[in-house]
Amino acid sequence: MALLPRHAFCYAGATSGRDGAPASSPSTGRTPSAAASRVPLVDALAACASQDTVASFHFPGHRRGAAAPPALARLLGLPPFAHDLPELPELDNLFAPHDAIAQAQSRAAALFGADSTFFLVNGSTCGVQAAIMSTCPPGHTLILSRNCHISAFSEEAFAEAERQGEHLKIGALLITSPTYFGVCSDIRGIADACHKHNVPLIVDEAHGAHFRFHEELPATALQQGADIVIQSTHKTLQSSSPSYLLLASLDAATEHAAENGTAAFTDAIRLAKQARELLEQVEGLKVLSFNGLRDRGLRGVEAMDPLRITLGLWELGISGFEADDILRHDHQVIAELPLLQSITFAVSLGTTLEDVDSLVAAFKVLAKSRRLGLCSDANKRERSLASVFCTDKWRNRRLAPREAYFAASERVHSEAACDRVCCELICPYPPGIPVLVPGERISKEAVNYLKAVVKHGGFISGASDESVDTFLVCKQDSLKHLGVGDGLCFKY
Repeated sequence: MALLPRHAFCYAGATSGRDGAPASSPSTGRTPSAAASRVPLVDALAACASQDTVASFHFPGHRRGAAAPPALARLLGLPPFAHDLPELPELDNLFAPHDAIAQAQSRAAALFGADSTFFLVNGSTCGVQAAIMSTCPPGHTLILSRNCHISAFSEEAFAEAERQGEHLKIGALLITSPTYFGVCSDIRGIADACHKHNVPLIVDEAHGAHFRFHEELPATALQQGADIVIQSTHKTLQSSSPSYLLLASLDAATEHAAENGTAAFTDAIRLAKQARELLEQVEGLKVLSFNGLRDRGLRGVEAMDPLRITLGLWELGISGFEADDILRHDHQVIAELPLLQSITFAVSLGTTLEDVDSLVAAFKVLAKSRRLGLCSDANKRERSLASVFCTDKWRNRRLAPREAYFAASERVHSEAACDRVCCELICPYPPGIPVLVPGERISKEAVNYLKAVVKHGGFISGASDESVDTFLVCKQDSLKHLGVGDGLCFKY
């Protein structure tokens, strides 16, 4: 029997496993459901790229090709830049997929014969490392073949998996098949031996992503009983590695900046200053400024990027997530970073005066609609109370992150989670800054903040319960076993 759900990781392709389709996230109204499609993510990307009248205040800074490096634009043309987009709501979230990416991964899982598939865009290395860490907690041994990829040996120090000694606790067996030369191991026999001892089998199948697609090719690792499989789909089904398009873009961007950087950034800074001055005149908006931070006595603030415009929305009684939806759907203005009580716009080399006019006009309409009573005083007070932001006062580390992550855990309701030790890495996304790290004490303020993010349209990454109604916490017995008592801070 297979000990684990059967998973596949694909780089420029996927990783696969057995536990059903990726879990869907609760609906927040921010991302419309992708229609059934053979290529859901490609179709979603095409739909976003076709929005040629939007005012884009998000990265990348070439503004969908308007400020593309000329050398690269001559090589590729402008269409690729129109499709070079960030994590817009329509494009789903790779770290917490629930729409187009989730559908694409589900289709890939069915195609490769896995229970679930996870797309990777940072090389197969991260798939290998994820597989090792998920199967080899502290004190367990990873058995690996000598011809494994360097990523597995690099992971040795990261995961602290023991490889010597007697009376070993075997966490997993990792093999490479096929080799670089196309030689395949007896995976079925190895899998049977592993499963007799309740040991999961991890197969680095980077060079075998194509095996599934012809009867004259060898059987895939999943077909032969492997539990976790890492594939580099790009090696045989896509482009070469590394991507020279990406490398060329760095070269072209360097040339573009060297030739035109000063003049181009001068125009961008001028537009940003103009936008900031106009937005400061909109009643109810608070524009973040360098002088404002200094006046508040914040230490360590030496400068600010003039190309970033951050607007505080608390006087309007609206969250940044809600404002983002209104701006996108009603005014075709797209922000870079919506948060609980603010929203940030990135002015770039591709920003135009028309973009600035659209941004200012949209906020004038939004501010006027809020003043006309669409937001009650009670609602404003509620949002003000929900604006608690992460501070050092929240953080009281009780365990090292790795100890907490692998400690015996239990799920408790959010109210009961306060003052317990967190087992999860919980991070609102955007912006991707963790609120809770494994080993930290869960404070009431942290819980309230996370709940406010979810309530007002944000996403939570890393939490096993994305509604944050419950949390995974260390069992009290495991804390005693680790020598941690009430009120003791672990320092390292």
